[in-house]
Amino acid sequence: MRDDDRMIQDTTDGAFEKTCKKCKANFFGNSKSMVCPRCSVIVKPVVGMGACEILYSDIRSYTIIAVSTTGKTITLQRDKAKLLNYVDSNTPDALTCSEGGFAGHTTGAQRWDIQPDPDGHIMIARLRKNGDYGFVGGTGNIRIGTHSEHYDFNF
Repeated sequence: MRDDDRMIQDTTDGAFEKTCKKCKANFFGNSKSMVCPRCSVIVKPVVGMGACEILYSDIRSYTIIAVSTTGKTITLQRDKAKLLNYVDSNTPDALTCSEGGFAGHTTGAQRWDIQPDPDGHIMIARLRKNGDYGFVGGTGNIRIGTHSEHYDFNF
């Protein structure tokens, strides 16, 4: 993998990955509409586009590896995600842990190195009646258009 294929994502500012072809606006949209907020162009999922599984307070990063001809079914593969600024990382923006909660309270903005993983777990998601994509047999939602990762240490 080339260095420029790697993605760094900061959960505080939401790394946008989709650029509208018409107005050049950067956005991630949501899976309900996938419409550019500036010019209303509809964005469809494509192979190679990022996607996230939203799990209450956690987020898992995926890459779309196949899209059905109708666009109603997408196949996703789990990305490799490595937390770069963990508590003992000796980086200026390292997370901090203090007393509280079950085993401690973690604060700070998480910074992740996210890369496609050719050996990652493969999942299938379908477009639901409410307009969201969701994994077959699952309850979480899929956000299309961005690679994001977040782990809630305080849950």
